[in-house]
Amino acid sequence: MLGYETYGIEPNEKMAEYAKKSLGLNVVCAKLQNVKFNDNYFDIIHASDVLEHILELREAINFIRGLLKEDGILVMGQPLMYNRSFFNLLLKITMFFKKNKYAPNPPAHLWEFTPGTLKVFLKERGFKIVYCKIFESKAKPLTAFRHPTFKNRAGLYFKNISSIISNSILLKPFELGDRALVACKKS
Repeated sequence: MLGYETYGIEPNEKMAEYAKKSLGLNVVCAKLQNVKFNDNYFDIIHASDVLEHILELREAINFIRGLLKEDGILVMGQPLMYNRSFFNLLLKITMFFKKNKYAPNPPAHLWEFTPGTLKVFLKERGFKIVYCKIFESKAKPLTAFRHPTFKNRAGLYFKNISSIISNSILLKPFELGDRALVACKKS
């Protein structure tokens, strides 16, 4: 890849095969801790939408930190709790009127962070944050659904309106949103 030596780790066999065959990437199908690399080997490790799915998160971050060179960088795209977005306000209003305290689906993530808890977690694990951008993502396109319902369409518009509001220049200093893009250096 553009002169760099790259490796990928994917625990899902189908996704690992897709990455290898369709994308031509050097991907190993394994759990993170089962892959053998030398300590202080990598300049950069990219982990988007990964940490929230790892059962032993502290151990995994320590493992990743050990793989990085002394000035190595961890780059993450991390989902955050919805409690800091306008979309969550709409969800809470809906649950209030439906007299329902729970979402219809179980959570997909083992770990949830706010911007503050994510920063504290990374600092406690020996990282210095050099870049952090909090923003609200846009909704999945309606093509993600086989037959989009009215609820899917309404959710798409509400989520995208919420994204515009949260990402506005006036509200950026408040770090509203459901996503974080973080680059941190091994310290």
